[in-house]
Amino acid sequence: MTKTKNVYYFNVQEDNVCSKIAQTLSSFIDFYFYNTKEIVVLCIGSDRVTGDSLGPLIGYKLQNFSLQHSGFFKKHPIRKMHLYGTLDFPVHAMNLEDKINQIKANHPDIPIIAIDASLGNNKYIGFISVGVGQLHPGTGVHKELPAVGDFFITGIVGTSGIFEQMTLQTTRLSTVMRLADTISQGLAILFSPNSKTLQ
Repeated sequence: MTKTKNVYYFNVQEDNVCSKIAQTLSSFIDFYFYNTKEIVVLCIGSDRVTGDSLGPLIGYKLQNFSLQHSGFFKKHPIRKMHLYGTLDFPVHAMNLEDKINQIKANHPDIPIIAIDASLGNNKYIGFISVGVGQLHPGTGVHKELPAVGDFFITGIVGTSGIFEQMTLQTTRLSTVMRLADTISQGLAILFSPNSKTLQ
């Protein structure tokens, strides 16, 4: 794990990386939203582009996790997840603003963790960044989309440069799946510390 200006970078190959991601998010949430019991998880991206499918894949995995552990949450409430953005109902450039307005109306004053794929420095491909502040989706492909979130998670799927859209379209699915598995497992631990794996 490395830290740059309040952003933590996690290598998916690190030992206990899922727990480290959960611990980092938990410390952020406790510091800025002490004792909150509800969190919005907003997974952004399109399932039509491999590199941009990270968010919907994470939403799909978390959706299954929420259903499987609904009984656990009722008996042992820790933090309640409000999930937006799945494979069946993705949140992307065309509906992001509407979803943000919906979240603000339905969950006022509840912290938002915004998740998206990103492009970055070559040395960080396959890394996960976790930080405080708003996520700026679309920046890597020069789209002007509304910023969102109190905290963010990004999975770095490729190198930024002049061929960003092509990079997203040719990203290996194995890279995206590895990031999706790690991030979703980290979030599963955040919402249920007893849950160490997520299938």
